[in-house]
Amino acid sequence: MAQYDLTHVMGKFLDKHLLLRIIDFLEDKKVYPADNMMESRFKILASTKNMERAQEACKAVKGDVDQDLKKKQEDVAAELLAVRNRAGPILDVMAREGVQNLKDRKHFSLNYLGEHYRVTRESVEALYDYAKLQFDMGMYRDALENLAHYRTLTVGVGSSGVAEDRYFAAQWGRLAAAILSHDWESALDDLTKLKDAIDAKKFDSPAAQLHQRSWLLHWSLFVFFNHPHGRSIMVDILFQDRYLNAVQTSCPHILRYLTTAVIITHTSRRKVVQGSHQNKDRVKDLVKIITMEKFSYRDPITELLECLYVNFDFDAAQQKLRECEQVLKNDYFLSNCIDDFIENARFIIFETYCRIHRSMDISMLAEKLNMERDAAEKWIVNLIRNADLNAKIDSKMNTVVMTSVGSTIHSQIMDRTRSVLYRATALGDQVLQNKLSYRVVSFYVISCNPFIPYALSLGTTEHAL
Repeated sequence: MAQYDLTHVMGKFLDKHLLLRIIDFLEDKKVYPADNMMESRFKILASTKNMERAQEACKAVKGDVDQDLKKKQEDVAAELLAVRNRAGPILDVMAREGVQNLKDRKHFSLNYLGEHYRVTRESVEALYDYAKLQFDMGMYRDALENLAHYRTLTVGVGSSGVAEDRYFAAQWGRLAAAILSHDWESALDDLTKLKDAIDAKKFDSPAAQLHQRSWLLHWSLFVFFNHPHGRSIMVDILFQDRYLNAVQTSCPHILRYLTTAVIITHTSRRKVVQGSHQNKDRVKDLVKIITMEKFSYRDPITELLECLYVNFDFDAAQQKLRECEQVLKNDYFLSNCIDDFIENARFIIFETYCRIHRSMDISMLAEKLNMERDAAEKWIVNLIRNADLNAKIDSKMNTVVMTSVGSTIHSQIMDRTRSVLYRATALGDQVLQNKLSYRVVSFYVISCNPFIPYALSLGTTEHAL
């Protein structure tokens, strides 16, 4: 289903090394003709310094290696040697003393290494260039380690704009290296740090910050759909106003992945946040966004929720669910979560249908869920057994009968007081921000208040006012 492939849209937000992973996937899935994929891979690799893969791609396309590539390979080898020599002092110390040993003795700092091993700031900056070259050559694990050492040695050192930009670029490089090394724990940690850095960094314009967030959203997909808890974290991050704004402004196609994450985490969040309306509110908010952005972007995955929550068209939802399976199979990020998506999408269809019906024929439900009748009955029985569904099965009538359960006093109190902590925190922040102005106003009013003794007898002056 090439019509739903997003590579041409997402490519401008991805590093060329990350894009190569998607090209390889599309070739395996035969989404596009093989000749086109080989040509695209060759063009991307020719722009990198991964000369081994570039020469292989050149042979596959042209049958032989270009002289330009052979010359470039010699230039890259010379560049690697030159950068290695410039970074030699710090590399030699790390190899001889051991980085972990230096860290354990708290000696792994630029000041200590400069005083005792004559390591200069120039050699540390050369370490950044060395790691960058390693990354471009496809040595991702080595680049990941050296960028980590660079960040450790340069954190809080110097205040020039160039140093800050290199440190910020090193954060991006480490995230990419962790992704390409399949080190998902490190990638999630780097993603969190980079997100905080983008939120805190002062950019020349809001558009520049928006651009950085848009890039981060695309890179984060590699982490969110490979880390065990990535999809839940994705939902929490993307529902923040600043990232929803980025999605709606510059990359509405990210709605495909947000919708998938919301659907997959629907039942798990329903169990964790049992008795609250948090997950329902998330689905409602997402449906509103999908409805607003449907003229900018839509696909079977977003249309599935639209069919269920806007049009209440269960026949159309059934057809969209079939189309979703094909979209998922040909999407690099979503191909590994097809079963989870189908299972949870069926649950959402069933849950929505149960809201407007009291008694339902099992055969009809099986058709709506795109399942065999016996499989549908077993699936419903498991829902009832796991307490995900308040219902019973009437074997004689071949129906599922919904039962209503009134909410307890405890659940009512919990629902009414759930937002108290948030409101109290927000109020506390507001008081802290305006504390100085409150004090000035309090002093002025108290000094002019003829009933000040009575006010003081009630407690603090601020409380009295």
